[in-house]
Amino acid sequence: MKLKHYKKDALEYIVIDNLYTASELVAIKKEMNELIPHLKPVEIIESAGYYDAKNKIYSKDCLSLLLDDFYTWDRDKSSILNLSRKIFSKEVTSFSTNANAFFGHIEKSTADFILLNMYKSGEKYLPHIDSAMISIITLFELGKVKNGGISFTDYDEHIEFKDNRAVIFPGCVSHATGNILTEKNSYRVSIAQFLNYKI
Repeated sequence: MKLKHYKKDALEYIVIDNLYTASELVAIKKEMNELIPHLKPVEIIESAGYYDAKNKIYSKDCLSLLLDDFYTWDRDKSSILNLSRKIFSKEVTSFSTNANAFFGHIEKSTADFILLNMYKSGEKYLPHIDSAMISIITLFELGKVKNGGISFTDYDEHIEFKDNRAVIFPGCVSHATGNILTEKNSYRVSIAQFLNYKI
């Protein structure tokens, strides 16, 4: 696991490369492949994208699944839900809080949920903000992915796509996917983890 803190103007974010070990990655990708038949379009999972009434388009056109809802009765069956707790490890929380006190919200948050997004070539997620204190997006490839990083649109800042790369940032910062290019039967996948506080 390699952690790095970045700052551009008022924007601060953290990138973690190789968040998961090789064996953890195998388990996560196996589950992702098993979940493909259960993915839903944005019209079904309304919290996974917004509708632009003026232009009559949704903010994204990929398929998604809210894992906390899907595994409501047996969360232990999900490698993704269980291994994603790694983001709360001492290694991550200490580094993040030392980088900027704002990231202390990671350790102190009391509510989080996970959205799985799977993109094929040409699909996108337009600039948007999240209804979360902190957003953590971890990128994966199933098959071959040539592009599909994350852009912070108000800061002209782009993070390149890399398999098993996590990006931690304030949810109020506008962000979008890059131009996604995948080979046939391949997916650019993201695990979006949203951290908040229970009311």
